Amino acid sequence: MCCSTLNTQTYNELSRRAVRVTALLLCVLYAAVFLNSISYVAAHLNHIHDHDGTGGACAVCVHIAASEKLLKQLSSAYAATAVISVGLFVTLILLKPMRPCLGLNTLISLKVRLNN
Repeated sequence: MCCSTLNTQTYNELSRRAVRVTALLLCVLYAAVFLNSISYVAAHLNHIHDHDGTGGACAVCVHIAASEKLLKQLSSAYAATAVISVGLFVTLILLKPMRPCLGLNTLISLKVRLNN
């Protein structure tokens, strides 16, 4: 095996691992922001206001409003992801019996021997 081939394979494996680790870290960060927003709103929901009404300039009220807005955005993203995932899953289940008719055969699935 040539050294350049070995280096390319090692680079590809490291690149895939880096992408997986980055995706995992983003998922953890996403969940942490979601949970921290929920806990902040729950902890400060009944705080003592230093203003009259809901439209005042209380710093806690401003942060609660921002956290609620973030939670609405994140929950809509979760809902959209769930709908798309279910749609893809159902599509794959429905297309599986039709696979031979769609011409999705590969050389390996047909067990074709390639001679030089």
